[in-house]
Amino acid sequence: MRVLTPLCSAVLLAMACTSQAQAMNLTEAIQSTIATHPDLASRVDAKLSADEQVKVAKGGFYPSVDLNAAYGRGYSDNTNTRALGNHHTSILNYTQSELRLRQMIFDGFNTANEVERTKGVSNSRAYYAQGTAQDLALRTIEVYLEVLKRRELVTLARNNLQAHLRVNDQIGLRTQRGIGSTADSDQSVARKALAQNNLDTAEVDLADAESNFYAVVGRMPDELEAPPSTRGEVPASLPEAQQSMVENNPYLKSAQADVQSAESQYEVAKSPFYPRFDAEAAVGANNNVQGDEGHDNEWRVGVIMNYNLFRGGSDKARLASDAHQINQAMDIRNNALRQLNENIHLAWNAMVNANKQTPTAREYAETTKRVRAAYQDQFGLGQRTLLDLLDSENELYNANRRYTEIRYTEEYSMYRVLANMGQLLSKQRVVLPADAIAATEVKNEARLPELK
Repeated sequence: MRVLTPLCSAVLLAMACTSQAQAMNLTEAIQSTIATHPDLASRVDAKLSADEQVKVAKGGFYPSVDLNAAYGRGYSDNTNTRALGNHHTSILNYTQSELRLRQMIFDGFNTANEVERTKGVSNSRAYYAQGTAQDLALRTIEVYLEVLKRRELVTLARNNLQAHLRVNDQIGLRTQRGIGSTADSDQSVARKALAQNNLDTAEVDLADAESNFYAVVGRMPDELEAPPSTRGEVPASLPEAQQSMVENNPYLKSAQADVQSAESQYEVAKSPFYPRFDAEAAVGANNNVQGDEGHDNEWRVGVIMNYNLFRGGSDKARLASDAHQINQAMDIRNNALRQLNENIHLAWNAMVNANKQTPTAREYAETTKRVRAAYQDQFGLGQRTLLDLLDSENELYNANRRYTEIRYTEEYSMYRVLANMGQLLSKQRVVLPADAIAATEVKNEARLPELK
């Protein structure tokens, strides 16, 4: 175990403090999630395991070298011993050894198709890892925006409470001087208590949002930069978004790779219907075998054919089974397309709805702000009461809160559309682990009827 010197420890601590002091942007948060989240790590490990299976399959192309050796004591009663007369038997210490090299010449395309099958599995797991990374990126965006939103709401609640405290102090002074009524004072106290409760609730919600952020990103959200709007990244129409989903969504590509793997498995199942040819070279050195004293050395070189003529119908049944697995893989891919199409419709509808509500929410907040300012001016002229000011403060707080919530809902809905399109990671310039990249590009063959 390496022990850090005090100087090294101080340097690392200073670097950690410096990194914590810097503001985090959205891409950095996503990159941190991608680098540390165990869910993605497990998907990458599954892909690496599949890569090793490809190497296992490729081993069938290479020669096999075997060494067999034996030593022991054996009893023999055979033609060799009986040739010595009087039904002679023999008990001898024996040794046997053989070095054999075998090279596959033709195996009914079994090895080639098995390599393609395992490559399909590797590609499928790679694209599934990319889909997992995209889901984690969207979840990171959700918790990132949630922290920013909750911080804004805490600020609004705190400002609202400060306004209530000021008005409450004014009402208290008026009541002490006999100008205001006890009912006005009680109502002011109740409004102040509600404002305090709103602030307490907002702070609890912020603490929950920060906990969720840490669970996803693996870091606490110290200073967060407001991300730029993604409005220009979203296509102009739903069919364009659907077309991108069909072409780029990694889950669809993973399902398509499973179809290709199943098709290769079907070809593997055909190999028993062909003869198998192997080239073989062997050399042996034996002593005292079969009751015959002395050495018995030999070598041989040749071609071996193995052709199964009947196996009880097992090969034919396996071929039919693998044909059904191709259909099953296609059904799973088509079902994935249906689910993703539903998701992109929901995300698109949420985005359109938020786009419609944002201008009215902004107008509501701006108008309410002007009303509050007018009420303050009118109060100075004696045309408004302090309770009117409280009403305007509550109205402004609710309007600003509504506008804040709809702004973040609109922004997140656009990220949802990009995620379903399969372009979220590229738009955010997120770098995937090298082990999550597929060896070959897979083109999805499933199509939506409305896009044909």
